[in-house]
Amino acid sequence: MKEGFSNRQIAGLAKEGYLEKVCHGYYWLDGKEEDKPSDYKCIEVCFSDPRAIVCMNSALYYQGEIKEEPEYWMLPQRGRTVAC
Repeated sequence: MKEGFSNRQIAGLAKEGYLEKVCHGYYWLDGKEEDKPSDYKCIEVCFSDPRAIVCMNSALYYQGEIKEEPEYWMLPQRGRTVAC
């Protein structure tokens, strides 16, 4: 490998607390100096499923229409809505 990290190195960094796994292949830097962006939950949803659609109160919160963050992010899934 010419550049980057191996799977073992990434797993080791996650185990030691330097990385936080979002979903397969995606990680956040996990440290006090590094803050996640304000919309990190929406980003995580899109990483886990690029076709995801944020709906209901989650979409209203993301657009700034409601102030209180929903407990779960709502996503439609084959004719029904699921909480993430």
